[in-house]
Amino acid sequence: MADESSRATLQVFVDCDNACVFCAQHGLARTLDPTDALAKRLRALRETHDEVTFTGGEPGLRDDLAALVREARSLGFKRVGLQTNGRRLRETARAL
Repeated sequence: MADESSRATLQVFVDCDNACVFCAQHGLARTLDPTDALAKRLRALRETHDEVTFTGGEPGLRDDLAALVREARSLGFKRVGLQTNGRRLRETARAL
């Protein structure tokens, strides 16, 4: 049986604590969208997708990442992913 899932990506941060030479974020304006603005974008994505991955920069740098994951789960996303460089993975995992 084919998987009919549809995955969206949501860029939650541009900043990063790595210095990758291949980074596509280099030079982008540093912004931090408020939690409620990202929650609104999650609601819109949920209308057409059932999975979401948080991307960045480095999403683990957001203090509200756990709240965003809870919001995604409460909206019914069946899978919530995190694209991370892993530098703060221990702290991030505890919060999540």
